[in-house]
Amino acid sequence: MKTVSDLVKKAIEHEVNASAFYDQAAEMTNDDEARMVFLELVDIEDGHCQDLIKIFSKNSALSEYDIQGYYEELSDSVKANISLEELRSIKNSGLRDVLEMAVAFEQKAVQTYSGLIEHLPDQELKMFCAKLLEEEKRHEKTLSTLLDNLDMDMEEHPAL
Repeated sequence: MKTVSDLVKKAIEHEVNASAFYDQAAEMTNDDEARMVFLELVDIEDGHCQDLIKIFSKNSALSEYDIQGYYEELSDSVKANISLEELRSIKNSGLRDVLEMAVAFEQKAVQTYSGLIEHLPDQELKMFCAKLLEEEKRHEKTLSTLLDNLDMDMEEHPAL
């Protein structure tokens, strides 16, 4: 069974990986709407990391664990956090493939936060992670809408 600190590490790792992925996706896309969404997601995922560090650093059950240090270690090797396969896909794929990978990232985030909520003993931490869970669900919906819009003419695109 995973400990709360293992689950927090997993959540931070996911956020760092997602941020790096979205940063690479923003660089490679020719679609301005997608670039805007990817760059916004970079900022949001980075914010999630800072929020996780802040709230879990205050938690006495995790006081022995250096959450900030773990985050910095991951951030220092951010490019290494994207698998070689994902980098190749980002650089060699079309926007559809990149959006599909982004949707998968968000689905994984939903699973990560759902698992974390189940194992947290503290109600405040559960509420915090529930908020992040809802944000990740919105990201998944936004990216899915972008993906659906690829098959439409520009005039037919609904507003995000």
